[in-house]
Amino acid sequence: MLPKLTAGEYTLQVTTQYTGSAPVRTPRTGIFSKLLTVV
Repeated sequence: MLPKLTAGEYTLQVTTQYTGSAPVRTPRTGIFSKLLTVV
């Protein structure tokens, strides 16, 4: 069901799900935006 992600990206996705929002202090904010858009 989940898209094919790297271990790091998967960890970030799970973290986002638990925190309820994407961390702001990260250079990979673009990934969060894409994941949130899919969800």
